Amino acid sequence: LGGACKRDIDDMRESPALSIIEELDSLGASVTYHDPFVPTLDLEGGGRHLESVPLHDPILTTADCVVIVTDHRGIDYSRVARLAPLIVDTRNVTRHLEVTGLEEKVVRL
Repeated sequence: LGGACKRDIDDMRESPALSIIEELDSLGASVTYHDPFVPTLDLEGGGRHLESVPLHDPILTTADCVVIVTDHRGIDYSRVARLAPLIVDTRNVTRHLEVTGLEEKVVRL
């Protein structure tokens, strides 16, 4: 979740999302992303082009892991926490959520 370098903007400069996506891609992961401010991403390594996917329930429930890279205000993190099987939260947006079973499936960095 998130491609921009900071909350609620479209600036990609120095965004950690690019290196995270490229690393996961190089390891063979099937990577999608959602960012309401960044509709497309161009990966440098293989010239791949990704488009932001809608954050529908099936996207969240079928993902192996959701990585929160940018903490955009318009995203319902309670919904993400309820539906995603595993979450890596690099922005601590899940810290104060009251969702059953949350602690067992969130890794905070």
